[in-house]
Amino acid sequence: MKSFAGGLQIFLPRFNRQQPILVRGGTIRHEANLCDSATRHWKGRRPKNSQHMRGLRLAVSPDGDQADKELRLELANGVTMDFVYIPPGKFVMGGERQQKEGEMVADTPKHEITLTRGFYLGKTEVTQAQYAAVMEKEQGSLGKGPDYPADGVKPSRALVLIDELSARSGREVRLPTEAEWEYAARAGTTTRWSFGDDPGTLGDYAWFKDNADGKSHPVGQKKPNPWGLYDMYGNVAEFVSDQHDETYYAKGPKVDPTGPLLGVFSRMEYTVDVPKAGN
Repeated sequence: MKSFAGGLQIFLPRFNRQQPILVRGGTIRHEANLCDSATRHWKGRRPKNSQHMRGLRLAVSPDGDQADKELRLELANGVTMDFVYIPPGKFVMGGERQQKEGEMVADTPKHEITLTRGFYLGKTEVTQAQYAAVMEKEQGSLGKGPDYPADGVKPSRALVLIDELSARSGREVRLPTEAEWEYAARAGTTTRWSFGDDPGTLGDYAWFKDNADGKSHPVGQKKPNPWGLYDMYGNVAEFVSDQHDETYYAKGPKVDPTGPLLGVFSRMEYTVDVPKAGN
């Protein structure tokens, strides 16, 4: 609940939400070919060895039709979270993997997706300082420090973080959909990575198996992609809101897909008229 001059906003939790189990972007323990724009990692709700590799990058839905190029949310104790506006558009989603391989699931067939609404996406992965400012608890074991990405994030705690930040900010904070994540990762390009098709260049943009030394690193140290997003590949894997369905790429909607069985963010706004004292 949030009060302000002239009215009152009441935020309700999302109904029938599914906990996120798909992650994107790869990690510090993945080789270059698993840290690209299309690869989909299925972690499950209780992974045995990969739970500590999971982090998140948040999205925010714009208020109305007009959107500034960047957005900053004030968290607590001087900690902020910066977002970049991602405009609507079209792109070809998917890759070459035709069947499940270990924790990687199929990313075929390739298909054109249209996103009709722009959105804000975190400039970096959620850091340990940002997580602590909202959740009042430190979250990280792969590397320690305020600018290191939060890791070991449980799906249920990711949803609590989102709800709490939504209530504090008065904005619709959420996980990006899988289509939104890949669209932002590609950043208007058609190559395997936003910088091209040569994996030899990945080290300029990402912390992954070849250069991470088995630990995470502070966000924003590598080059950003063309849309100003850092660490879209490597460091920690990033939750997306979609559930996994083997047929969804082939049979799912091609305009604003949100994934199978996705819950809905619910928000109601009330205006309360209060008479002046004595009347």
